[in-house]
Amino acid sequence: MRAEIPPPPVTPAQYRAMRIRSALVLVIWLFEIGLLLFWRWSFGLAVPLGLVALCITLYDAPLMRRLAKEKLMYPNGRQQ
Repeated sequence: MRAEIPPPPVTPAQYRAMRIRSALVLVIWLFEIGLLLFWRWSFGLAVPLGLVALCITLYDAPLMRRLAKEKLMYPNGRQQ
């Protein structure tokens, strides 16, 4: 049986960039909800914005999985 190699640690810069992109996705979704609720012909704008938010989320998914796995494996942080 092969020993599993732990993933490289998530750097603070990667974590900060992921948080910024997550906030951007949240703002896009809130803007879309507002568009769809209050502007009758907003579907043409909401669909491309939704696709942008989906692409950002899919781009961040591997980093999010790696961060979650790191938090499970090392709940108190990595020991040097």
